Amino acid sequence: MRRMLLTMIAMAALATTVPARQTPESGMNANGSGLPPDIGRQVVTPYQQFANKLKLDGKTQAPAAEQIFTEAAHEAGPIGQQMLQIRQRLLNDMMANKAEDVKPALEAYTEAAAKMTNLEVKAFTKVYETLKPNQQSGGPQAFAAIAGVFQPASPGGGRRGGRGGAQ
Repeated sequence: MRRMLLTMIAMAALATTVPARQTPESGMNANGSGLPPDIGRQVVTPYQQFANKLKLDGKTQAPAAEQIFTEAAHEAGPIGQQMLQIRQRLLNDMMANKAEDVKPALEAYTEAAAKMTNLEVKAFTKVYETLKPNQQSGGPQAFAAIAGVFQPASPGGGRRGGRGGAQ
């Protein structure tokens, strides 16, 4: 289940990269290879950004947060599928010039998106409740990092960032 969440998170959002360091005197990157610096990049998932911004304790807080996110991802699956189906319906209605069907589809999509955002807020709130006071200052940036994290990527394409999330 944990692997499924991590895979979903990685696929759901555009991951940022951290370039490997290269030492000027040797031409080697931080990993000791002579490969160009862009080949030695490390992918940082939105969940990792979230955990880093909150400075989660690896022994107690991080496992609890992973469990919270796993449960939320499980609950988000059907909502995400519904959102994809509505998007397809919207596209079909727009291409067929069925203006009368677009408004109800937009309303349904808005409702599903609100449910998904509510899941993000609930998961964040549960994790936030476990934080020590000195960790809470990272809350706004951490929440921005997980914007849209439970939404599946559109078939045949990837996400280009979250809803206002700083990437």
